[in-house]
Formats: sequence, structure tokens, C-alpha cells
Amino acid sequence: MKENKSAKKIKRFAKKKWDNFTDWFTEKEHPRSRLNKNVFFHDSLKLIGLILVFLIINSNLDKINQIVLIFIKLGSLLQLVLLFFVLRKAWHIIINLKYAFRGLNHGTKAIIAIAIVLLLFFAFVNQDKVVGSFVQTYEETDFNKLNPIKMPSNFSLGNFSLGSIASSGGISYSSIKDLHQNPSNYIGQDVSIKGKLNNRLGGYSLEDSDGYWVWIEDNCIESQREYNYNSQTYTAKGTWRSPKKDEYGFGWGVEYKYRLSCTSPLS
Repeated sequence: MKENKSAKKIKRFAKKKWDNFTDWFTEKEHPRSRLNKNVFFHDSLKLIGLILVFLIINSNLDKINQIVLIFIKLGSLLQLVLLFFVLRKAWHIIINLKYAFRGLNHGTKAIIAIAIVLLLFFAFVNQDKVVGSFVQTYEETDFNKLNPIKMPSNFSLGNFSLGSIASSGGISYSSIKDLHQNPSNYIGQDVSIKGKLNNRLGGYSLEDSDGYWVWIEDNCIESQREYNYNSQTYTAKGTWRSPKKDEYGFGWGVEYKYRLSCTSPLS
């Protein structure tokens, strides 16, 4: 009899705990908060449409940027406007999803939270790959394409040349176009340039989005490093040099054009 009573007490205790758990699991803290399906559907369609238009313009940006309204590049201007509406519409969808999340029961919220913790733990274990992929994506992104302002290279205000300086991330980069067109103005100066790396006949060069390029010396390249030519953007820092001629006997030699002598390898 005592054993039966003990077993019944254990069963009642387990049943009570299970009922409490199921009540908690299915309970909703905000039962009236739910996803507005109609708004979510229409916002998703609008967001997809905006992204598609953005990608079309981005693929043909160089062609569209040939249309310049006074000093505004049409392609980059359209990209900025579309990016604003893409972020705005994405924010509306996030707000809608927030209300949907508030209306979930405690159990579903707990499962989602556990999944997020597991993803964060996976990112922590593979942080080198995760951080490396973010850094690589950042380096490969050409933010100059979002700049809609196109000023003449000879436009200046006092000693400050708008055509020769572009500010990005707190670093002043010299314009490759201005170095290409007015190389003698920079002889002996320390400059920093940013562009796509090319291996041309005669040496290495960096090229901007408009097709202008300048030579860089071999000391900019690390022999044991793999580079992504014609695709990835690199930064070069060094001193701008005047033309020279290396002699190899009998008056023969190789003539070097204006070029950048790096103080450190490309980054």
C-alpha cells in the first residue's frame, strides 16, 4: 500500500510539472500581436522589385554614369535613391516580423532563441572564417560607385583640389584619374591610391572604375601572395616617382613611366 501511495504521488507530481510546462510552452504573452500577412506579402514584393532594379543598375553602372547632369552621375544617384527605399522597405518588414514574434508562444520563442545561440556559437568556433569573409567582402566592395558627385579634375579651391582627393573611411586617396592626366604634379609626394590590380604588358598597375590606370612598382607585390586580378580592389601607399631609364649595357634600357613606389605591399 505504501508503495502504491508513493507511486501515485510521483505520478501526480510529474503530471503537475508536465501540465505546468505545457501551459507555459503554449501560453502567449501578447496573444493579439500577430503578423499582418497582407502587408507582409505586398512589402516583400516591393522589396524584391527594388532589389532587382538596384542589381540591374549596378550591372550597367558604368554605362549609365556616362549620363552626367551638371556634376551628378545619374547611375550612382539612382543607386543611392534605390538603396534608401530598399532599406526603408526592409525596415517595414522587420517591424511587421517583430509583432509576429511578440505574438508567438513561449515555447516557440525559446526554440528560436536556442537556434540563435547555436548560430552564434558556430560563428565563435569559426570566427576566423566568418570575420575573414566579412573583411574580404568589405575590401571587394567599391564604395566609390555610390558617389554621385563628379567634379572636374582641374576644379580647385585654393590649395585644395577636389579632383585629386577623395575621402574614404578617414583616409585620403589620390585620384588615379588625376595621377594619370597630371603625373608631374605629384613627383616626390606621398600618395595613397585605391583600384583594381592589373598585370599589364610591362608591369603592374591599379585601375579605377572609369578605366584610368597608373603604374606601380614591383615592390608593391608580394611574391608568395595570390592576387585577384581585374576584380578585387587594393590599396597602395608610397611615393610618386618620375620617369627613369635602367641601362643594360650598350645604351640599351627599359624606360619606366611615372609610377608609384610602395612603402608596403598592397592591402
